[in-house]
Parts: sequence; structure tokens; C-alpha cells
Amino acid sequence: MNFAGTSMSAPAVTGATALLLARSEWANSSPSKIKARLRSTARTDAFTGTVPNATWGYGKLDIGNALAIPLTLAVPRPPKGSLYAVGRYDSVNVALTGFTADTIAISLSMDGGATYPVSLGSLYNVPSSGQPGLMFFIDPSYATSRAKVRAVAVKGANVLTSYSDSLFTIATPTAVLAETPGAPARFALHPNTPNPFNPRTTIRFELDRAGPATLRVYSVTGALVRTLVDHPLPAGQYRTVWDGLDAQGRPVGSGIYVYRLSENGRNLSRKMSLLK
Repeated sequence: MNFAGTSMSAPAVTGATALLLARSEWANSSPSKIKARLRSTARTDAFTGTVPNATWGYGKLDIGNALAIPLTLAVPRPPKGSLYAVGRYDSVNVALTGFTADTIAISLSMDGGATYPVSLGSLYNVPSSGQPGLMFFIDPSYATSRAKVRAVAVKGANVLTSYSDSLFTIATPTAVLAETPGAPARFALHPNTPNPFNPRTTIRFELDRAGPATLRVYSVTGALVRTLVDHPLPAGQYRTVWDGLDAQGRPVGSGIYVYRLSENGRNLSRKMSLLK
């Protein structure tokens, strides 16, 4: 008797799906999620060859592998686009699912992830709950607009690697001064003065409510040049100064730059001209 085709595969896949749905972590899964799980955990060998193909599909069904608790490692902090100020302590946070790590080694890249030359330290016996953090001192030599963090978790012979959510900036913090304490404010971004300028200009902005705020300078092509503000502020009127330097402390060239104020999903942008 030859068991082949959908007559053989459909009952096996149905049974595998039922076993997955019986597990609490898969109980409310959509058909597409179940399909992706069975595909991603299928086995391949010399008989299956390169998959997918017309004979073996995505490989040999492996329900044991599909039912295994997923082991994941994430780096929720630093978030994308954040600013870490040099000369201070800050943290990297990790999140584990499915296992307790013996160690998690954390390192820093200053070239967008091409290399990770700086070891920030390690966490030990990290549980699969919460988001434990590693505190580290931010040396001025780390300054970059293309910082990225790598975390490598080890549990016995298992090794998982994860990275921070895209790039973030490490730079000298810029002073933010309140204009008139208690004065009525609206959400506003004012023209910089002077404009054109060389080498520095003052930027004034207003916040009508307290919350995290960012003020960033971009090139006309959209590349991030400098983060001037990236922290919670109370409602009020503020001013800060851009000194014409990028995140690494290097003078930028003459040209048009865009400065953008963001707060809780709201954004305002203006242009300014640096003439040397």
C-alpha cells in the first residue's frame, strides 16, 4: 500500500495542528501562524534536498520540534532612535522567553553593527521573566550616531543572539533651558535664530503637555545629524542651541538642515541654513 500525497499528509498535519492548539501558548493562534510554525520547524535532510519542493514541500513534519517552547532573546532597550548621553550611567535591558540563561554577554557597536569592539559586561543566571538590565558607564569615546547593541545568551550548548532595535545615538547632551516658567504653552516649533547661521543657532519650541520629547537635526536627505533633546519635559517654553556639530562632535558642512520636534506621535519640522 502506498501512502502518499494529501491522503497521507492531511491527517498528519491535522493531528499536529490539534496538538499545537492544545498548548496554551498556541491556543488562539491563527491558521497562518500554525502554518508558519509547522513550516519553520520541519526537518530537512539528504532525502528532502533543498526545500520547498514539489515532493517534500517544506520538509518532514517534526511535531516534537513544533511543540518545543520557543527560546527567544530580545533587546527592548535601547529603543530605536534614542539618545544616550556620554559621561553618565545608563542601561541595556534584555528579555528572555522559554529558558533561563547562564550568561548574557552584551557588547556595543559604533559602526552600525559591522563590528562590536566594546564589551559592556555580562548578566548571569538571567530568568525568563521581566527585563533585567545591565548598567554601564558611557565613555566619551563611544560617541556615534550609529550605535547598536548585541546580546549573546548562553544556556549549556544553546546560544542565542539578538540586537537592539535599529540604531541609536551616543552623544554629549545639549542643554535645554526653560524660557518663562509657568507661561502658557502650545505645541510649537519656532524659526531658529539667527538663520542663516555660523556656527551656532538657537531653537525655541513649546510643549502643551508633559511627556517624552525629541528634537533632532537631519540632513536634507533624511540622515540623522544630531539629537538635541531626547527626554521627558514638563509643559512649557524651551530653547536649546545647535553648535553645528554632528553626533561625533565634528563640524558639519554648509547647507540646508531640517530640525524636527516630536512628542507622543505629533511632529513639527522646519528648515535652517548653515553658511560658512
